Amino acid sequence: MLVECPHCHELYDNAVDDACPRCTVTHKIVCPKCGNTYSPSFAKCPYCGVNNDAFVPVPAATLLYPNIMYIDGEGKDRRTAAMLALLLGGFGIHEFYLGNTRAGIFMLLFSWTGIPSAIAIGQGIHYLRMTDDAFVQMMKIMRQNEELRKSIR
Repeated sequence: MLVECPHCHELYDNAVDDACPRCTVTHKIVCPKCGNTYSPSFAKCPYCGVNNDAFVPVPAATLLYPNIMYIDGEGKDRRTAAMLALLLGGFGIHEFYLGNTRAGIFMLLFSWTGIPSAIAIGQGIHYLRMTDDAFVQMMKIMRQNEELRKSIR
């Protein structure tokens, strides 16, 4: 399949090579569903099987998770989660932001004890020390655990 290099706009056959023959930049596809990257020579994502009829190859040197991983379109930023944990974490706001409704409710219910504030400060510092890729992996694991929990019910 002919694709256009987003770097130099040269057309090349991605079945033959993952790199543009003109500018030699290697290109990868970012799956819109799972966020994993793979070669443009695949018609489907090898990780989740989603068809990529209209994909846009991105240069491998490009930051793959511009403000963190976007899993199924949910943009959760590591820095935002950290700031919410540090400033309003005693009320579980960061847990609601990350989609952990159950943990957020427990933190809100027990906020009067001060224990959730101590936990949230630790979580906020942990989020600040994480890399974006580690945060992405954490979010993926949380989503998989949530899906598993729902399938068991």
